[in-house]
Amino acid sequence: MTQKSNNKYYATLVIAICYSAIGILSLIFATGVGNGIKLDDNQLVGYIVAIISLSLACFSFSATNIRIRRIVTLLLLILSLIFAVLPYVNMLSFNEAMFIFILPSSIFLLLIIFFGCDFLITTRKLK
Repeated sequence: MTQKSNNKYYATLVIAICYSAIGILSLIFATGVGNGIKLDDNQLVGYIVAIISLSLACFSFSATNIRIRRIVTLLLLILSLIFAVLPYVNMLSFNEAMFIFILPSSIFLLLIIFFGCDFLITTRKLK
């Protein structure tokens, strides 16, 4: 495994952590100011996806096997895309406060897709 692929893997993990943190913050702010965390059926799926993504990204810094790194990167890509699609299929509702997070979350989503796919493409022959 080269240093370049290590950098791409760690960049994907850091960006996934930022994206998950933004997702959790947007869900907290989507419930209304002063209400705190509200776990109703409209936000619960979003919290679950964001927390799984955050914990997977945090715990996978110690992965050394290239196959495990590829699986983790693929799972992070899938979870990020699921979290981005949830509002469009009416499984995640939000109010006006969540619009603050649309630009940062879309930028981080594009970065996860770019770095994750770049890592998967450059390491496909290193199995």
